[in-house]
Amino acid sequence: MSEPHVYLLHFAQRYHHARHYVGVALDGDVQRRLAEHLAGQGSPLVRAVVAAGIAVHLVLDVPGDRGLERRWHNTHGHGAALCPRCRSQRSSNLLQLRLPIRTRRAGRRPSTLLWRLAA
Repeated sequence: MSEPHVYLLHFAQRYHHARHYVGVALDGDVQRRLAEHLAGQGSPLVRAVVAAGIAVHLVLDVPGDRGLERRWHNTHGHGAALCPRCRSQRSSNLLQLRLPIRTRRAGRRPSTLLWRLAA
C-alpha cells in the first residue's frame, strides 16, 4: 500500500456554493478515487455536480493524509487559494494599481488624522 494522497477537484462552473472538492485517497490511487466519484460512488457533492452535467477536473494531487485534508477543509475558500486554474484566472484578471507614495519631509508631520492618533 502506498502513501495517502490529498487531491483537489475543480468544477468547470459553480454548483450552488461550490467550485471545488477536496478529498483523500488513502491507498494513494487518486485516479481510481476520481473514477469512483465520476461513477456516483463518492461524495454526494461530486455526484450532484456530475448529474448536473458540469465537468470535473483533477487539478492538484499531493502526498498527505486526513490531517492535511482537514486543514484544507478548515481554511475558508480553500479551493480558490490552492487551485492552479483559479489562481491563473485571477492573476490574469487583476490590474496592478500604483498609488502615489508621499515621503515625509524632515521636521514636518503629515496633518492626517491617522498620524495624530498614532503619535
